[in-house]
Parts: sequence; structure tokens; C-alpha cells
Amino acid sequence: MMLDTLIDLSLRGAEQPVEFWRANFSRLVSELLPELEQIELPSDTTAHQQLQKMIALLKNPQANEFELARSLSDLSTVFLSGVPADATESVQHYFQASRAFYSRAQTAELFRQ
Repeated sequence: MMLDTLIDLSLRGAEQPVEFWRANFSRLVSELLPELEQIELPSDTTAHQQLQKMIALLKNPQANEFELARSLSDLSTVFLSGVPADATESVQHYFQASRAFYSRAQTAELFRQ
């Protein structure tokens, strides 16, 4: 399920840099990309732009980890609106995990500068 994969990516990213788990990252991305690419959103929406940015970052093997974390975090807000009752807990988990990944990646980016 796409949401489970997004949660897994976010949780792992919150724990350690992607370079430490690159093989698993590549596997998760290969599972996630086809699902993300099937989502159809109106092209004039912010949600569509966020989705396209996420897809582009996941396709780029040299993607900046901070940009990836930010994109995961931005995409999580799309899931927050109109959540079915049975998915609320998973969406909240993804939102929290993506924010944790963003926070860790942001700190790492500050030390790189």
C-alpha cells in the first residue's frame, strides 16, 4: 500500500541518512513510483505540483535528502484533507514521520553549509 511505503520511507529517513540504507531506499522507491504515477490530480493544483516534485525527486538517484524530506512532508499535507475514517491513524503516522524526517534532514543540511 502506498501510504505504508511513504510511512516506511519517512520513518527510516527520520532515523538515519538515506545513504545508510540506500539499498532499501531503492527498493521502496521502485514499489512507490508506479503507485504515485497513477494518481491523477487536476494539473492546476498545489497537490499536483507537490506530487510531481516528489516523483521527480524519487527518480533522481542523486536527489538532495533535504529536498526529499521536504517533499515527503509537503505531500503529507495532501493526505490530511478528506481522509476516510479508517485511514486517519495511518495518515497521522505518515504526517508525524515525514515531519521527523524533515527535521533530521534540515539539521543535517545546516551542518553541511
